[in-house]
Parts: sequence; C-alpha cells; structure tokens
Amino acid sequence: MAGAAALGLGATPQVTGSAAWQVFLLAGQSNMAGRGVIPKPMDADGLPSPDIFMWDPDAGIIPATDPIPHPERGAKPTAIGPGMSFAKAWHAAKGGRLLLVGAAWGGTGFFEQVPNYGQRWLRTQDRAVGGDLYRRAVARANAAIRAAQASGPVAFGGILWHQGESDIGAHAMAGYAAAHVELMQALRAEITGAADAPIVAGELTPQYLAREGKALQKLDPEQMRLFLDYLHNIDRHLPRSGWVSSAGLTCKPGDPVHFDAAGQRAFGRRYAERLLTL
Repeated sequence: MAGAAALGLGATPQVTGSAAWQVFLLAGQSNMAGRGVIPKPMDADGLPSPDIFMWDPDAGIIPATDPIPHPERGAKPTAIGPGMSFAKAWHAAKGGRLLLVGAAWGGTGFFEQVPNYGQRWLRTQDRAVGGDLYRRAVARANAAIRAAQASGPVAFGGILWHQGESDIGAHAMAGYAAAHVELMQALRAEITGAADAPIVAGELTPQYLAREGKALQKLDPEQMRLFLDYLHNIDRHLPRSGWVSSAGLTCKPGDPVHFDAAGQRAFGRRYAERLLTL
C-alpha cells in the first residue's frame, strides 16, 4: 500500500485500497498528548504500519508514528501517548485502516480556576470565554474525515479521553461531570458520523490517585472522590461510554503525574480492549 504520501485537503489521494477508514479522536490533556520518552530505537508499537495513519493539519494524512500531532505541538514536549499502541491493538482485532486525530493539550481544563489553561475544553462558541480546544477538536476531526473520504468509506470510530488533573488540582470538580457530558455530547453532534460514537475515558496515574509524594499530598481527597465517582459511572451519564483502569501502570521517574512510555503503551491497549466492548 502506497501510504507514505500525504493526503491533504484538496490533494489527489495517494492511499490505495478499498478498506474502510476508522477515525479516532484523541482528546484531553498531557497524558493523552503523551509525555513518555520516545525510545531509541523505536519500539514495535511506535513503528509505522501500512494501515495506521494520523492527521497532521500541515501535511494531511500521513503514516502514524510518535509523536502524534496534537495542537500543543511546538508549545509542549509531546512524546509517547496511548495512541499508537491503541491503534495497533484495534487493528489486530478489527483490521481496516485507522486514522488518529490528536486534539490534546497539557494542563488544560474546563474551569477558569485552572491557572493559564482554564475553560479551554468548555463547550462554548464565545472565544472571549474559551472553548478553543473543543472547537479545534471538531475542526480537526472533520478535516481528517473529509480528507479520508477521498480514498474510501469513512466511519468515526470513537473518542479516547484522558483529563482531570488540572481541574482536580484547582478544586473545580463540582461542575466537572456536567461540563464533560456537555462536551462529549457536542463532539458527538458536531463531528461527522459521531452521533453514536463510543467514548472511553481513562483513570489518572496510580500514583496521582494515591496522592503519592509531597506535591500530590496537597490535593483535596474530596475532589479526587468526585472525579472518580463520575469516571467510574460514566456510562450512567453518557450512552456507549466506559472507563479504563490505570492500575499497575508505571510513571516517569520522579513524575507521578505522567505515565512513562511503557505505561502509555499498556494504557493504549487497555483503551482498545474497552472500546471493542462498546
């Protein structure tokens, strides 16, 4: 398959074959964007595959490899997230062609209490209020879908979400469930073909949940409880949704907030396993 050439908007399709596309949105904050150190040489999960692609707003549809282009590119140290191992596991189970759309940005949240990055995921069209990441996620997904439609049938496969640290740390969890549900409903309504798309959200690192280390001991246990109560019951709020455990996954040395590369690879496979049940 001649997958090395990019498919940009308005470009002549270079990807051959008739297999259907499955498009997945990867959204949230830093752990979804990826902070795991990229290994040298690259591990098996990170190697390109003939059927796994990613959306780059500058280059179009290109073979997927780490780091996946998220909007924070150039502003944050994006590296290994769960996207590639998710894609490899999904493809092993379902086949077809996958297109990953990065939409995450580290440190971001829903509420103005989040220093510097608040309200960026809020569902709003008022640019003075925020919501730029919500609007960008819709735009990036729809642009990727339009480009993929030039070379075959396209289905929107689902939303992978990982976020919460910023709002927990800012004591902003009281309205989190309502804000997240509203965002997910908006993404389903505004992304082409996503009306019934499954949604999978992941737990934060085990060390974060256990409030390990001096910095995390300052976190309010009630804020953590509110977050986990929503996450673990997300299917009561959103149809066709589920959550993924982070139990046993590893963090970067000295960084209890971010999964290391091995933890991210394992997490991605867990996302695939859960999404397949939805």
